[in-house]
Amino acid sequence: MWSVFARLCIGAMGASIAVAAILASLTAAAIPQPAITLDIARDMPARISRVARGFTAGGARIVVLGDSTVVAYEQGRTVIDRLDQTLRASSERPVRVDSLAALGMSMLEYYPIARRIADARPDAAVLAFNLQWLSERWRDSLARPEMLALLRPRDLPQAIGEPLYWWGITFDRLLLYVALWQGGAVEPWRDYRIEQVRTGNGLDALRGAAQRRWEGLPADAKAAGMPPIPLSLAEGRPDRLNARVLRDLYGPALEGVSADHPTLALLAAFLDRFSREKVPILVYLIPANIEYMRVVGILDERGLARTIGTLRAICDANGAVLLDLHALLPDAGFRDGGGHFAADDLHDGPLMVAQKVAPALRNRLSAAGVPANAVQ
Repeated sequence: MWSVFARLCIGAMGASIAVAAILASLTAAAIPQPAITLDIARDMPARISRVARGFTAGGARIVVLGDSTVVAYEQGRTVIDRLDQTLRASSERPVRVDSLAALGMSMLEYYPIARRIADARPDAAVLAFNLQWLSERWRDSLARPEMLALLRPRDLPQAIGEPLYWWGITFDRLLLYVALWQGGAVEPWRDYRIEQVRTGNGLDALRGAAQRRWEGLPADAKAAGMPPIPLSLAEGRPDRLNARVLRDLYGPALEGVSADHPTLALLAAFLDRFSREKVPILVYLIPANIEYMRVVGILDERGLARTIGTLRAICDANGAVLLDLHALLPDAGFRDGGGHFAADDLHDGPLMVAQKVAPALRNRLSAAGVPANAVQ
């Protein structure tokens, strides 16, 4: 008995020493603490509370949701800023545009906070929907399942019935996330995740160093070893993705998706929550580089039209309005292959989006009974 106990103690001590050594190595290698999903999750309730505290005296409170295509620009030039400027310039009454957008957000991340946002009672919500959200490449690269910790316990019965399996979420994992949040264990969870991700980043740095060294070896020495990292950018166009990667990101949208796609199932559930709380919501399709897709030969107009038709039907069925801006910008209106807009004096994508969203938003508010002169 004592020998077993001693072995367990020695094993625990060994594991602790190993962990300490790993963390010390990460520090020595200058691997910084990364930003993680839980940072966004921790901040989101406070951000939503600011929406709830916004003024209502004769004005309108608008909340905007979306990913980096909404916010990854200089201050004053984001879609949020441009929409705020556009509405204020033509409004007789106060207008407040709040942002709940963040880098890498998608329906998986917005679904668990739908009730919180709707309960904040904004006068309207704007959701920027990215066609890339339908792809497995987006899911595998950018999904943040820990955001599901923000689900309220009363929302679990519905969540269990949603196709969260597509993101690798099992029933026990879902319960664990919510239990950690409800039990006040977010900070220890965050500390653990930081070191876990930091370790992964350290391994990536090691692989990168090995790759660079490998690339310097003679060609015959590389033949049986590690292949080079595949090129994701188009030859001669460092600001554009090649056709293969572009198809990975937009393929499902271009082929045509049905309403049972997991991302669209979460969209329907998200919109239904706003409909139940009578919060008007406008969904706009984020502009995609259709011109470039046509040049590289991956554009399927019919399949894309089916996808947009499915999105419109989901919006109509859940009291939302779809604004189709997928072809708004030319190739020159995009600054990179990730679909971010140019935002300069020559091409101002965020401003063009805002100028389309503003009148549609006014119509949506008017149809919902919000005084028209609040946002005119």
